Amino acid sequence: MPPKQIKPTKISRLALKTGWNGKKVVQLSYNGNFTKDEIKKYIKKFGEDQKNRGFDGELEAVLQYHPGKKGYRTMGFAPVGDPVRYYDEYEDGELDEPDTFKAFKIILLKN
Repeated sequence: MPPKQIKPTKISRLALKTGWNGKKVVQLSYNGNFTKDEIKKYIKKFGEDQKNRGFDGELEAVLQYHPGKKGYRTMGFAPVGDPVRYYDEYEDGELDEPDTFKAFKIILLKN
């Protein structure tokens, strides 16, 4: 079976006056029903594609855990093309990680 087509539902340029040392920030939002493995594969390919296009910056994966309860979780930024770390509820001492995620975001910082 071919891989699921994943496309952003919204792309936002964030106008930040402080933080991230004046870097340009873009947020890509995704809605649907995704397994963590699907998200990881998509973000890995997305990061590799950005690096191959010459993008110089960092990427952060932000997954929505339990809407209304905990909101979004992340493990921070990584250089584009490098492995991205993901929040893991098992490491955090919680055992209720969802089987699927209804939303996730990719944050890009341009150097």
